[in-house]
Amino acid sequence: METKKQNVVISNSFKQTFEFGKRAAAFLKGDDIVVLSGDLGAGKTSFTKGIASGLGIKTQVTSPTFAIFIKHEGQNLGLVHIDAYRLKNGDEAMEIGLDEYFCGQNSVCVIEWGQIIADLLSNYDTINIKIKNLGEDKREIWYDKGQLFGD
Repeated sequence: METKKQNVVISNSFKQTFEFGKRAAAFLKGDDIVVLSGDLGAGKTSFTKGIASGLGIKTQVTSPTFAIFIKHEGQNLGLVHIDAYRLKNGDEAMEIGLDEYFCGQNSVCVIEWGQIIADLLSNYDTINIKIKNLGEDKREIWYDKGQLFGD
């Protein structure tokens, strides 16, 4: 991975996107909410798989598009993986009780397509990550918390 500018890294492969997520896991703590945005196929789930690996999660991590959320147990911290793609807005997320999973001292919450429920997430302190497809396997990964990932 090459650093492009402050709070931006360039990933040249799935493996690098995964490794960036894994590296990020070392800086996450229970009750952190990571909000991922980016187009379809940008690498949100690849990044989440890296976080899961970094948390010591042994179960297979897949996008919970149809389940909407999946809980995974880790060595020290668990992972609540939410995919808001099929939701209309934050009100709908609250109606189904998703907000109950946002903060948990023993879990990190990762929300793919978080911009869809941004109205609800505005009530929380979140770590925002945007992944942009630059063509082929190259991705630009922007994040809003400086030094969070040890760079």
